[in-house]
Amino acid sequence: MSGKMHVNIVTRKRKLELSWKAVDFDTASEILQAVNGDTFNVTYRDALTNTLQTRTMYVGDRTAPVYSYAVGHQWYSNINFNFIEV
Repeated sequence: MSGKMHVNIVTRKRKLELSWKAVDFDTASEILQAVNGDTFNVTYRDALTNTLQTRTMYVGDRTAPVYSYAVGHQWYSNINFNFIEV
């Protein structure tokens, strides 16, 4: 009733946001096939600890909006997805 907020933090998880700009169709397919599994061991430089970390992660929603589909110029404007710690 005092209006004081109480928070119980159970755990903290890492989330890595990845993106590529102006990706051709073949490269986009390679990137998306590489992250098509359920979970992955991901090694990355952690900004919080400034050390290399290896964590088990899954891939969030993948986006790949088409930028150009002209003859000889087939590109996605970007590829985006997140690695989220399990």
